[in-house]
Amino acid sequence: MTDTEHDRLKMTYKKEKDPHIRSRILAVHMVCVLNKSVDATAEITMQCPEWVTKWVQRYREGGTEALADLPRSGRPSAISHNNMNCIMKEARQYKTTPVMLQQKIQHDYGVSYHVTHVRNLMHRYNMSPKISQLLHVNHATVSQVRSWQYRLNEVISCIKPMVLQFV
Repeated sequence: MTDTEHDRLKMTYKKEKDPHIRSRILAVHMVCVLNKSVDATAEITMQCPEWVTKWVQRYREGGTEALADLPRSGRPSAISHNNMNCIMKEARQYKTTPVMLQQKIQHDYGVSYHVTHVRNLMHRYNMSPKISQLLHVNHATVSQVRSWQYRLNEVISCIKPMVLQFV
């Protein structure tokens, strides 16, 4: 192994945040750089020798990029990624609850998700999977107060003609 490969391996190890990939890099380092045996490396990393052999071979074939997890197969999503981004953007804007979001997905796309899955989706999109709570006026932003005032004026304008009929 050349010095540049060694330095690249060392730099990748320091930057990597995934502990699984870090242990793979460490195993590769022990076998390829320190010339430890596969059995000794397996003993130190507390893995089986087949595991060490597999990751060393993948490193030799594809470099440090080959040490990352490969995509796994699974059921394709019923809603495309772009559509899900639009749904979550709208849900964030209107502060919907998981049940409301579940009903919207069912109505718009005909896909029935369990509420727990909807909560997981909300968490994946950095949304709070809790029920929306009303803000006290003193803690609300100026835009929230104006929004409330606008909605209140709309309700009053709808009620006013009905009240005038009875007067």
